[in-house]
Order: sequence, then C-alpha cells, then structure tokens
Amino acid sequence: MAVPLTNCSGLPGGGFTCDIFESVPNPDNPLDGIPSEITNVFTLPGSVNWGYVVLLDDLSDQTNINTWSDIVWFIQDGSTGLASTIQMFSEGCNIAPGDRSCFAAAFTAIGGGAPTAFLLESNVTTDDFTNFTTYNSAPNTYNIFSGGLEAEVPEPATLGLLGAGLIGLTALARKRAARS
Repeated sequence: MAVPLTNCSGLPGGGFTCDIFESVPNPDNPLDGIPSEITNVFTLPGSVNWGYVVLLDDLSDQTNINTWSDIVWFIQDGSTGLASTIQMFSEGCNIAPGDRSCFAAAFTAIGGGAPTAFLLESNVTTDDFTNFTTYNSAPNTYNIFSGGLEAEVPEPATLGLLGAGLIGLTALARKRAARS
C-alpha cells in the first residue's frame, strides 16, 4: 500500500504547513511511501523550537509512557534550542501486543523532560488520509497523520477458528470419501 511521504509547504519565517505521515520512502519507488513505525528524519523548511509532541488515544493518563500512541520529535540542533529536523515514532516496535519499547528509546534519545504538548489523536483511514491531528506552533502548522496505516492483521483467535474450521471440513470430506 502506497502511503504519502512527509512534506512541507510555505516559507520559513512566514509560516509553513507540514503533513507528517507514518512512512518511509519505498525503495522501489522513492516518490511513494511505505508504512513504518519509525520514520526517517525529515528536514523542515526552517528552524523551530525543539521538543516533542505526544499523541494519545485517551488524554486521561499523560504521564504513563505506555499509554502514548505516537511521538513527533523536533530534534534539537546542538545546544541552540532550535530544531530543523523532525522524526515520528509510532506504536512501539510491535514486538508484542501493546508494545511501546521504541518509545523508551525515543524518550532516551530526546533526553526525557516534559513534552511540548499532549494531543488527542485522530485516526487516519487507510483509503483517503483525511483525518489528522493538528499541532499549531505559530506561525507553523503540523498535520500529523497517525494510526490506521498498518496493514490489517487478523487476531490469533480468528486464525485459530479458521484453522479449526478447515480441519473440520477436511475430516468431514475424508469421512464422506470413506463411505463411498
């Protein structure tokens, strides 16, 4: 599935708008993106304040890193207090259900500290990319397209039921074949 790549329009100083997607360039077609839980570092049109924005499915437990959904990191340029690049971390490393292990690495890389902002996440549909979470940091706007970009994977219980049904059909077919 092709996913748009992060892009920005507008001018530094005059305000720019960035559309941030959970994707990395497709090696077969660099103009298309492929879903990714950790995006490439993207260069912004101009320098902005450094920090990080946390997206949550539920704003009730902001201090628990395990409830975070996505992080957009405005990467500090040395000790300037400014950032000219961003990177997005999403849904952990998917090592296990509910895994947030990539966030621990991101949090360490960021240097801890308090997030710049907590935002309630809007889910993206895989068809049209019309739903996004907006982070406004005047004069710039960041439209964060997160959630729903991954391919649908059946639950293990669903696969188990499908397997049991196929075994049952095979047994029934053998039983009928043995009668004739």
